[in-house]
Formats: sequence, C-alpha cells, structure tokens
Amino acid sequence: MQLPAIRGRDTLNNVEQVTQDAPPAGNYIIRVKGSRIATSSQSYFIAYGADTLNRFEWMYPMARDPVEAGTGVLLRWNAIFTAGTTGQLQYSFDGSAWQTIASNIDVSKPYIRWNAPDTFSTALLRMVVGSSTYTTDTFVLSKLINTRVGFNCADSFLFYWNRPKGVNSFQVYKLGSKFLEPVTITTDTFYLAAKSTAGSRHFTIAPIIKSREGIKAYTFDYTSQGVECYFKSFLAQLNASQASLLLELGVIYHVKKIIVQKLSGNAYRDIQTITDPTALQFSFNDAALQQGVNAYRIALQLADGRMIYSSTEVVYYLGNTDYVVYPNPVRAGSGLRILQKEAADLRVMIYDATGRLVKDESYADVVNPINIAGLQKGLYIISIVKEGAKVFRGKMIVQ
Repeated sequence: MQLPAIRGRDTLNNVEQVTQDAPPAGNYIIRVKGSRIATSSQSYFIAYGADTLNRFEWMYPMARDPVEAGTGVLLRWNAIFTAGTTGQLQYSFDGSAWQTIASNIDVSKPYIRWNAPDTFSTALLRMVVGSSTYTTDTFVLSKLINTRVGFNCADSFLFYWNRPKGVNSFQVYKLGSKFLEPVTITTDTFYLAAKSTAGSRHFTIAPIIKSREGIKAYTFDYTSQGVECYFKSFLAQLNASQASLLLELGVIYHVKKIIVQKLSGNAYRDIQTITDPTALQFSFNDAALQQGVNAYRIALQLADGRMIYSSTEVVYYLGNTDYVVYPNPVRAGSGLRILQKEAADLRVMIYDATGRLVKDESYADVVNPINIAGLQKGLYIISIVKEGAKVFRGKMIVQ
C-alpha cells in the first residue's frame, strides 16, 4: 500500500487510473473488462481529464497568504513539462527589480524552500522556464508583532505595540462569539477602549502593508497579562542601610508625574518626583531610614489631574540593633511588632510599671505581631529572651 504505483494489470482494486503521456490527436476507444464479476452485469463509471503540456501553476503563496518574513518558507507549485525541464526562481518587492533565489530547478519537483527576506513588504515570486515566465499574485511578507498591555484600570484598558519599518496602519481585532472580528484600523501603535463598550477581553492586531493585511499577532486576554492600572510591578528591599525601590509601569500614556511617597506618621509625604517620564522602568533609593517599618508607595499624576496609587511596599530596618519594638508609643488596642534581624525562637515578656508580668509568649519570625489587647495605658517593660539568655530590654508606652 505504501509503494509507488507501477504500470500493469490490476485485478484486485475496483478503482483504476490509466494515464497517457503526450497522446496523439485522434479518436480513442476505452474497453472495460471485469475479471471477477459475480452477476450478469455490473455498472461502472468512467471519468477523464486532460492536462496541457508546458503548464505551470503557483499553489503557495497566493494573494491571501501572508508569508512569515525571516523564516524558511516552503513554496509550492503544480507543473507539467517534459522530463528534465528546469527553471529559475526569482523574487521582487516591486515587480521591476528581480533577485534570483535558485537556478536550474527541476520543475517536476513541486516545491522548494525559500529563506524569505526579514522585512515587512509586499512581494512577488516568478519561475522562468525557457522563454515563459510564471508570476505569483502579490503577497505580503510579514512577521509576528509583540503586543503589551499598558494598563487595566477599572473603567478602561490600553494595549500597545511597536511600529515595524514600512508599516503605517494596523487592523485591530476582538474575539466575537466564535471568530475574530475587525474592530478598527488605526495609524497609532496603541488601542485604548472603555470596558463598557469593548465587548471582549481578547484582542489582537495585524499590520497593513500597502492595503494588504499581514500576519496577526497572538491573541491575548488583556486581564491576564500581569498589569494592573498602569503598575506592572513595584518592589522595595533593604540594601545595606538604604531602601531600594524598583518600579515598572505598563505604559507612560498620559503620565505627567511619578511621585515616590513615604509614610510619615499617618500620612504619606513626597520624597522624589519625576516629571514627564520617558521610560517604563525606574529605580529609587532612600537612605533616610527609620528603625522599624519604612512604608512606600508610588503616586502617578495623569495629564487630566487624576491620581493613581500603587500598593504599599515595606522595608524593615534595625540600624545597629538586633531588635526593634515599634510603634513606640503604641495606641491601646492597636498592633505592636517586634522586628529581629533573622528568624529565630524568641520569648517575649511584658511587665507593667509595678513589675507584674502581663504577657509571656513565644515567637519565631523576623516580624512578630504582638497582641496587646487588654493592656491599659501606661509604661511597660519588654524583655526578650533567646536561647535562655536575655538579649533585649526596653520601655514601651501604651497611649
């Protein structure tokens, strides 16, 4: 079953193919003889067709077949020529200047691999066989374009992409009930939409090159790209005796100012400002650390005056001590924390002003929340014991 067909009598199969190369002109008689007919008669059908000699037809690429630029592309054709006929394969961007891909191609072999140029453009191919030239339809050379989500806010979202050389417009698609549906053609390199009218979470774009559409980018869900309302990531960490803050935005569209804020008491204060930012990634340092918790956030001021805030990031700092109790003073009924340089088993004992033990508990984390519910306002002494030895003793005021 896997061997190539050979000429000869076949008494097994009930479908036969008979070919005649270069048949002379005239009348032909077809005789059909059955070798294993079980009844007195047997119906049968004859179908015939004729292929013209010296014929060449392109199968790929066609007008609606964008070719991926910068890759090996399998070109295909259907040709009927006498044995040994060869051709020359060429390509052109404008139909005037042609460059040779390969010569002496056996056109009876219906394909060849072409390393397509790495560019966005329209192009043509042609096979030159003797004095005849066979040219493809105009097709598009294109590449995948990477899209990125700039922001995913409560009321709107934005995604964007880079503009390849030679591309002036783009077709935006959204996923409908079953298929991708065209949304708009834009000359910008971003798409901004209100969630109330978008109609989908899945989008993609395709470049338009001389009125022809190129390869679509990968379809994506803008809600699952790791970008919130402008903020992609915001991290804070202790670096020696200063806090290092790393910020990455999804986009700087309409961002007028980036403001680094630090919590001071019950309010945030500005410690650094960037006006009219031109990048997506930023780093900031704060050497003015206070013992205990240092809390930071980023405020974005948009061109219309709106303010957008990041989540709060915290850096814990002990200075030259091994333990910090904060906040101190602490409000009655609120939270108290003990910070140590590294996680270890601790025994924390709290005494009131008369020397009476009012709390005796064990902890093991770097940051240890202490429940002081029930403690009255006044002065207390905190004692920390590690591995049986007293390692810290200090005063605490409950207000």
